Amino acid sequence: MAYETEWLNVLEFDSVLRLVARYCDTEGGRNAVSKLSPHGTEYELRQTQKRLAETMELLTTTKFPGLSGYEPPRDIVRQCRISSVISPNVFRRLYDNLLKARKATQFVMSRSEKFRHVATMLSKLPDLSELERDIDNVIDKRDKIRDTASPEISRIRNRIRQLDEQIHSTLKSLARGQDIRRMLQFPEPTISGERYVLAVKSEHRSRFDGIAHYSSDSGQTTFMEPYAVVGKTNDLMREKSAEKAGKKAGLLAQLAKSVIRHSEQLDQYFVIIDRLDVLIGSARFGASFNGVVPDISFDMVLKLEEAKHPLLPGHHSP
Repeated sequence: MAYETEWLNVLEFDSVLRLVARYCDTEGGRNAVSKLSPHGTEYELRQTQKRLAETMELLTTTKFPGLSGYEPPRDIVRQCRISSVISPNVFRRLYDNLLKARKATQFVMSRSEKFRHVATMLSKLPDLSELERDIDNVIDKRDKIRDTASPEISRIRNRIRQLDEQIHSTLKSLARGQDIRRMLQFPEPTISGERYVLAVKSEHRSRFDGIAHYSSDSGQTTFMEPYAVVGKTNDLMREKSAEKAGKKAGLLAQLAKSVIRHSEQLDQYFVIIDRLDVLIGSARFGASFNGVVPDISFDMVLKLEEAKHPLLPGHHSP
């Protein structure tokens, strides 16, 4: 209604909301605060009051962990619908943030008798344990695909390790040989692109049994790949390509499908956690100037004791 908008403007309601938002832990909570409006029914108002009173007690009487650091990739569903190839770190970020939120919600739920109304709100959180398992079974804490993510990935990585060890063993054996050792600037192999090479003195280039990749700026050293490792290096590159293709076409695509399958649950989850952060921010805001949850009367009587507008001088914001 027009008169409601007018009075909200007089009270600088939007400015108060911006002040409250500063006390939230998350960007989602701050955005949710910015969209708040007066309640439409007495029931909604009283339920919010009860949740707020409980949250103020929760923050002042317990070691509630809060939601600091909770910033999930909210557009992950859209990303998964656009492309099935999503970076592993995006999935892991979602997983880690779900764990952070669960730590806070379980803290409340374990004290549900005391914080009944907040716990009732959190009880509506959807079960995302299946999605969490899907992600954690594939991606580790370093944002890498696990060796155990699939039998094929396990086989390929074992083969990569074997080939890499065989190539290094061959190169070390060559470098130890008296004839070859005299041709080298130094015995340790280096990398040219994805291939192992040895630093050959340029005057011995024509006598070295291998493929020249490039020369040093001085021209004194030519980096050459011994023919003895060319075949195994080709095999190694094929296996690495297979690993990369397998991750993109298989495992990450499966995770994208799992996210899409849980899209509605994710949306609901984000909304409820945002509401929890709104309560956290509101409770901190009230406590910052010794505020209390008011008694609400619907008998048209307004009684304010030591009331003060939060935007007046003397109130300290974070």
